[in-house]
Amino acid sequence: LEVAGDAVLFVDPLSPDEIAAAIIKVVTDLPARERLISKGLVRSNEFTWEATARKTLAFLTTIAAETKG
Repeated sequence: LEVAGDAVLFVDPLSPDEIAAAIIKVVTDLPARERLISKGLVRSNEFTWEATARKTLAFLTTIAAETKG
């Protein structure tokens, strides 16, 4: 959920019926497909190298401070 946010149709991965229904929905329901594409593009913009670097630095700084004492 964290990565996908609301830009995905969730299905039970063990349910062929749910998987088929989701595929049929994105193939036949143009407005739903366009919403998912739009939300996916917005969501993907939240994952930048700069954001990753900042979070990594913050994590490493925290760990370094904790190991010092």
